[in-house]
Amino acid sequence: RHRLIDAMTVRKLLAFCLLHQGRYRDAAHHLGDVLELAPQDSVAMNMLGYCLSQERDYRAAIRIYRRVVEIDPYNINALNALAYLLALSGGSLDEALSLSQKVIANQRSNPAYLDTLGYIYLKKGALSMARRYLTKAREAAPMSEEIRAHCQELERARSSSWQ
Repeated sequence: RHRLIDAMTVRKLLAFCLLHQGRYRDAAHHLGDVLELAPQDSVAMNMLGYCLSQERDYRAAIRIYRRVVEIDPYNINALNALAYLLALSGGSLDEALSLSQKVIANQRSNPAYLDTLGYIYLKKGALSMARRYLTKAREAAPMSEEIRAHCQELERARSSSWQ
């Protein structure tokens, strides 16, 4: 028996491979084609948001993640990415905190999500809360360069607040 190949699934798999090669623009091109045919495809949108954030087009990535959350309000990855990008790009830290707390309520031990919450607290200047969550994130994923960088940023903030 022969099975039909779903071209959109193939395009998403190709985009996924390109993401892992760091070829974000090429991946975004394929994802754009998928979204033309299936504008509600939250998997393709999540991947496109990631491509855009890696290209540092934070505004466009935030728009994409907001669309994902409109379609699927419980999409934890999109909620976390949106919270992180808001904090990273100078968006509303209160909105970022609210989104991140919603994520943590559903996934208490995921190091990426703990890192996001800790990073938001760091940006808000709540250094003891930042330390609490960033320490948990580092313990869960000690090899993560991003978590390590946020912990270093916290230490710099803590040492400058003592002076």
